[in-house]
Amino acid sequence: MPLPLEATGQVPCVIAQQSRTDCGCTRIGFRPAAESVLALVRKRAQEIDLCGRDGRPACESLCFCEVDQLTGPAAEECRSAAPMSRDGWCYVDPALGLGEDALVTACPDEAKRRLRFKSETEGSGPLTFIACESRWSFAALGPDRAGAVGDTCVPSIEAEPTFSGFGLQRVSVELGSPQCSSGLCLVNHFQGRVTCPYGQVLADSTEHLSCPTPGIPGGVVYKAVEPQAMNRRPPETVYCSCRCAGPGPGPFCTCPDSYACAPLVDDVGLPTNGAVAGAYCIKQGTEFNGFTNGECDRAIANCE
Repeated sequence: MPLPLEATGQVPCVIAQQSRTDCGCTRIGFRPAAESVLALVRKRAQEIDLCGRDGRPACESLCFCEVDQLTGPAAEECRSAAPMSRDGWCYVDPALGLGEDALVTACPDEAKRRLRFKSETEGSGPLTFIACESRWSFAALGPDRAGAVGDTCVPSIEAEPTFSGFGLQRVSVELGSPQCSSGLCLVNHFQGRVTCPYGQVLADSTEHLSCPTPGIPGGVVYKAVEPQAMNRRPPETVYCSCRCAGPGPGPFCTCPDSYACAPLVDDVGLPTNGAVAGAYCIKQGTEFNGFTNGECDRAIANCE
């Protein structure tokens, strides 16, 4: 997937790699991971059965180091076909002028981008985790309507015809939504696009593209879009919400009856992450357990 890009050519992401020999993270290009990052990656390591159960090591014993995102000449070298001379990483996306085409020849045509590490040229790399802030700026969809917590909303990024949809493993928060009185549209472990329940596959002709672009009369989406998951439809996963707890002073809201204050966004120490990290009001019974019960299928019209 494409990563959000800053004016400097860097991306607002943190990368942590497991270290088996240097828990102090003293190597050039590495530094000790922040406590918030350690907590996040150890939690994820347990979720994928790497620690904390069945005779595996305690998660607290795993060492992780943050890896420097390269800048200046080091980043230019990283985005060239030359071998890298120092540890660190960079984002390569030739379509955006970041790096040489030779670095992404093995990537699928629709995803010519990658993260490059020096360690990749030295055999199999260590266990690596990445956390990013996703940012977008598009004109709001529809008129101001000041929806209450729980009212439906359509994230403005769906006005972008090349947006392929949200991912089931992710949580997104749109701040400043005019559709919500709280100004916040929550996307809680939702797959696909709100405005296209059955999704679409890529085809040679636009005649076969079935996902509309809201806000653009006659507009269509020019990317493959996953169908929505049956038990994670928009009424249960995409709606106006508010932040009910988190780091810092707030402000925080009180969730309405039949809603739970659920931790959804981890604090990974990025500059603006503290403003969105924390818990949000979600409908009771809609916590994500990692499983789905099938997808919307156009052939049987099961998501009308």
